[in-house]
Amino acid sequence: MQEIAQKYFTEAYMGTKTAEISDMILPYVEKDPTKFHTTEQFKESVSGGKSLVLLLIGTTVFALLYRRRRV
Repeated sequence: MQEIAQKYFTEAYMGTKTAEISDMILPYVEKDPTKFHTTEQFKESVSGGKSLVLLLIGTTVFALLYRRRRV
């Protein structure tokens, strides 16, 4: 569990994976006439300080630590 947290739940690793995936789906986001958010909002959500990646990492680490304390 510690190896997974230290290797995969890092800002660098998740940021790289998020960038790779967002680059792959960006053309579909741009062309989607039924999207709920603008393309610019999509780009903002996968980069920078307000990134959903940072939220995911923080939430996951918190959950792992909380669970460990209860066990």
